Amino acid sequence: MPKALAWLGNDALAKDDLTHAAEIVRMSMHDYPNASGKFHTGAILFALQDQNAKHPHNGIPWGRGESWSLDTVVAAYSLGDNAFRTRVLPWLEECADIVALGQVPCSGFIMASDMPQWLGGIYRTRAQPEHTMIEHALWGLTESVFRGADLARTKQNEFVVGEASGTVIGPIAWSDSMKAPWFLAATAPLDLSQPAYCTSAPPNGVGSGGEAFFSWASFGYGFELTRNAQFLQKMAAMGGKSDPLQALLAKLANENCNIETIAAVLAMLQG
Repeated sequence: MPKALAWLGNDALAKDDLTHAAEIVRMSMHDYPNASGKFHTGAILFALQDQNAKHPHNGIPWGRGESWSLDTVVAAYSLGDNAFRTRVLPWLEECADIVALGQVPCSGFIMASDMPQWLGGIYRTRAQPEHTMIEHALWGLTESVFRGADLARTKQNEFVVGEASGTVIGPIAWSDSMKAPWFLAATAPLDLSQPAYCTSAPPNGVGSGGEAFFSWASFGYGFELTRNAQFLQKMAAMGGKSDPLQALLAKLANENCNIETIAAVLAMLQG
């Protein structure tokens, strides 16, 4: 709510509320060593730094909570004064670097969470809606914080999002039979010392059907960054059409849909 009010109405109280929310995020997601490995204490970045140091490029438990938290700080940064920006920039840089070091190079997956209710709890897994939220937060971080100010991290984030978006059309997540990415896909073994999956899912490593609601943004980001025609082809198939724009229009006409899930695709097709 404060993000919407700040952007739509230039509301001063909403800006203060957004700054307050951003500082709560940084307090709840910090890198201070108050409890090694204990995510619930707030030392999330510290725990992720430790995991990346021991098992780099093997997937990390970074999903919707971390992504929307990042999005909150990015929004506050966009509207903040120079003092606030200076204070929060190192936190934003650390988030970008943690995600980049945690991403699996051979598959492009970032999220690898140990969730007992997903796929029987025998793998580290990613959920497609959360995967798209990760890309969305990183895109916002690139455009609102790094673009024109930090060339290295701009390129790093573009590469990370490009590789991550490729997973929706890749051999692990994409389902030809459902014409959509799997809602759940195993990205790595539970044992962090074992390598993540690269070219195929393990036995019973996908589930919960196809995900064709949130996934649209991933196709939009993917084509804009890579110009890989498979994004257009499979996006069209996901909408049951031969043309990606017709697929998107059919989605809007026939299903419960919100603009947030398709904005990246609209922007890409208009371009």
